[in-house]
Amino acid sequence: AAVLFLIGILARSADSTTLQTFRVPDALSFAGYASLALWLRLLVKQFPTTEPTETLVDTLLLATGAGLMVWTLAISPGLSSGPLTDTQIFMAIYPVWDVILILLTTQIWYRVGVPVPALGWFFCAVVVLLVVDVLYTWVWLGRPGRQIPALTTLYLFVYASFALGLSHPSVRYLAHPPALRVAQPARHGRHSALAVIAIAPILTGLAYPVQARYDVAVRAALSVASVALVYVRLHIAFTVIGRAEQHSRHLATRDSLTGLGNRAHFTRSMT
Repeated sequence: AAVLFLIGILARSADSTTLQTFRVPDALSFAGYASLALWLRLLVKQFPTTEPTETLVDTLLLATGAGLMVWTLAISPGLSSGPLTDTQIFMAIYPVWDVILILLTTQIWYRVGVPVPALGWFFCAVVVLLVVDVLYTWVWLGRPGRQIPALTTLYLFVYASFALGLSHPSVRYLAHPPALRVAQPARHGRHSALAVIAIAPILTGLAYPVQARYDVAVRAALSVASVALVYVRLHIAFTVIGRAEQHSRHLATRDSLTGLGNRAHFTRSMT
């Protein structure tokens, strides 16, 4: 993936007619994104989880929020300004790749359940990459080919974070997790992060000007899907809490070896 990205950057830099031959560098970049996505998908399989439903709902919630942000800030303004050029279409695809990488990285983050600095660096790089690509897509939809040096500099942070993450000693844990270990997803700050992910895109969609009727329909559909996923997530959380409470009561009134009622169970039954 790194080699493909490097060749794509060199091809784009060496070409003085970028807008006319934009597809060659982009094909290389897309191949790099596909390589990263394949690698992350293979890592997901390394970590089984005890909460597949919760992980799936959290991932869909993240995808819905990111999709609403990308649509509101990047795609909708370009569609309302007239027919899209090939360059604008290619630029609009980049945030989609970034969302895919974020979803796969989030899957691994939930499944690992322990702090892994390598994964943290990689996740930060992908988030910054999404922000930069969305901003550049928004700029290029209005003025194709415009370069913003301050924004382009953030790509250096992205590639440096990739290098730090993939060269960190903890990356070995991702490739060779402990045998027979089922990951327990970390819950510290997870619900707060999900609340921000669910609310921020909706507030952005409400604050940003509506472009057309189809824009309203898409925003409404994504917002309803996000609220529905939040409801499902809360239902799952309450169900898990109820089962845990019931299991605790069972353990408090039963012998751990035989499963028979203990003194507390006998006293409760007699009263």
